Amino acid sequence: MGAQRRVGAQGGAVLCQEFLVGPEYVVDTVTSAGEHKVTAVWKYDKRPCNGAAFVYFGMLPVPPSEAVAQRLIGYVLPVLDALQIRYGATHGEVILTKDGPCLVEMNCRPHGGDGNWLPMARALTGGYSQVDALLDAFVEPQRFAALPPCPGTWQAAAQEFLVVSTQEGKVASAPGYELARSLRSFVSLEAFVSVGDQLARTVDVFTQAASIVLVHADAAVVTEDAAALRRLEQSGDFFTLAVEYPYQTRESLLASAVGTPTATRVPLPASASATGSVHSLSSGGHSASFVIDTTPSSPTLRRPERRPPRVARPALRPSGLSVPFVGTAGRLARMARVGA
Repeated sequence: MGAQRRVGAQGGAVLCQEFLVGPEYVVDTVTSAGEHKVTAVWKYDKRPCNGAAFVYFGMLPVPPSEAVAQRLIGYVLPVLDALQIRYGATHGEVILTKDGPCLVEMNCRPHGGDGNWLPMARALTGGYSQVDALLDAFVEPQRFAALPPCPGTWQAAAQEFLVVSTQEGKVASAPGYELARSLRSFVSLEAFVSVGDQLARTVDVFTQAASIVLVHADAAVVTEDAAALRRLEQSGDFFTLAVEYPYQTRESLLASAVGTPTATRVPLPASASATGSVHSLSSGGHSASFVIDTTPSSPTLRRPERRPPRVARPALRPSGLSVPFVGTAGRLARMARVGA
């Protein structure tokens, strides 16, 4: 119910189904006047990851000539008849169990996925997709009638590669996006996470990092490019995460300095460059100096030994009054007392 509300549904309900074990497939169709035409068959690449049982890693087209595709098509078309689907597009999801195909859901709409699959579908069929067939069914019925009941041999190789994150943090750069755009089979990239965004570990469709569509005439090229992306992803280098240092106030720095009688060395970011500069802090009668030492080998913050409180020194004036001299405040006090 919570997941339904995340995508805008109102008044969600609970539907109980048996737990189905097996790979999940999709059969996309368009129907006009009760005539069904299959436009594509897909297989979801789902795997356990980050503690979640079913994380999308991608989507692969299934050649219609394969036995598994024919079996799925033979199962889905009677389902459409049973549901009395006579017009429109459908997106049927089926799990192939050990006992045979079993319907997960029949969506009376085109395939979703933000339409990222459209270039793949047109390349696979040689020029049309489920959306094209749907428009033809209503606008140009003669073109719909000319479409085959099911696509023949695929005209290209393709897949949708979904980026799965096993890290979390703020994204500083995305080398994986640069690699994707340089691949021979690259067609499109939809980035769900960009530089400056917070990257989450992928556990569902809402935490996927990106969708990359690969299409090429040579299936070996698509396979090779997908493998290169997956290697970068699994190495943890698909994204570069920003290194965030904990914030410390002047008071906390001072407290840690005066409370430690011996010098200590605290690592600093490599970007520190104020070699030899001295920074002083004072509070409650105590003071401490920090010397930034940024040698090329090990930039550090050196904390010297604790110093005792500074003792006010008397200053004589013609009036004979003795006034402590402590910075600007002391000078103002002295001026007020001696009438200077």
